[in-house]
Amino acid sequence: MDIPDVSATDRQTTLEQVGTTLDTYVPEEAALARGATTYEQHCQVCYAKDGSGQIAGTEGDPGGLGSNANNDPLSFYEITAFGDAERGMPGF
Repeated sequence: MDIPDVSATDRQTTLEQVGTTLDTYVPEEAALARGATTYEQHCQVCYAKDGSGQIAGTEGDPGGLGSNANNDPLSFYEITAFGDAERGMPGF
């Protein structure tokens, strides 16, 4: 997968929209299943099956992926949706 080419304006608009609903969002079972499949196929090799693995390039971060997702969900969404070119991580 490629890292999506998204304008800064589109990225900011998306984050603002997500930020307003993130605290109340409850995914449907189908969305959870798709997310689980995506994670198993593309993410767990770096982040471990349970999300406890260290994020590549953040050696001093004791929390791992699961902790970061819980502590800063909007940042987690941003990296997951848009990818991280420095780490070579695609967005999903």
